[in-house]
Amino acid sequence: VPYSSSITSIQIIGRLRNITDKELYFYDCIDTSFKMMEKQRMKRLQIFNQKSKSIKHYTFTRERVNKYLGEIV
Repeated sequence: VPYSSSITSIQIIGRLRNITDKELYFYDCIDTSFKMMEKQRMKRLQIFNQKSKSIKHYTFTRERVNKYLGEIV
């Protein structure tokens, strides 16, 4: 569900629970062919950057996805 509200971003991060001796991960996947989704992600990142230990960006090309699927099937 596309969103850019800072309140929604804070609430989503707040849903993650601390688990002793465990690292928690949150994945925010978007289709970059939609420019509005990229703009919304940039607004979310303003909150995520403040609350995250680290943030990593990955780009998945069709070829990379097909290769991965070929390895696990």
